[in-house]
Amino acid sequence: MSQEDFAKQTGLSVNTLRSVENQRLPLSENILRPIEARWLAMWDQRDKEWHFLQTKKLYSKELAAKVLPMRPQAEQTLIIEKLVERFRDILAAIEDNALPGQAMFLNRFLARHAKEFDLDVDLNPTEPFWFLRAHPTEPKMWLVAKYPERKRKIKRTQTVPKRGKASKTSARRASLNNATA
Repeated sequence: MSQEDFAKQTGLSVNTLRSVENQRLPLSENILRPIEARWLAMWDQRDKEWHFLQTKKLYSKELAAKVLPMRPQAEQTLIIEKLVERFRDILAAIEDNALPGQAMFLNRFLARHAKEFDLDVDLNPTEPFWFLRAHPTEPKMWLVAKYPERKRKIKRTQTVPKRGKASKTSARRASLNNATA
């Protein structure tokens, strides 16, 4: 693979890769992270070798070709569930008064991550708008997160038969029933 292809797929610049190869730039976390995420290759600082993830196996294209194919759906689901569980554990450990600041930090971090790895994801529905609201009985303010309404993609498999002069409510109800069916 060319440096250009490797750089494009990893999200690093060709100049950065060349500087690392020529030892003008050290292998920092900012360089290692996208390589690990894209190629599942981890640099072992002690051995000065690339390993396949956290195993003792040396990284090679042949090994990667055998291991990287798509996982079974059940395993994919388990990985996602464990990541969500880990994320919930982290959030549960945050003190209430620090939660808004941590939420802002994590939202920015996740948006940067999605952009850095060129992930095709729309984060707008989960991006909060922050504002202050006066407390009703005390001279204090609440920091409140407001989330945009999520637009649901409805796959229409059935059409609603046209009836005479049906009310808007009954037509809406019929369309919702078809969408949830």
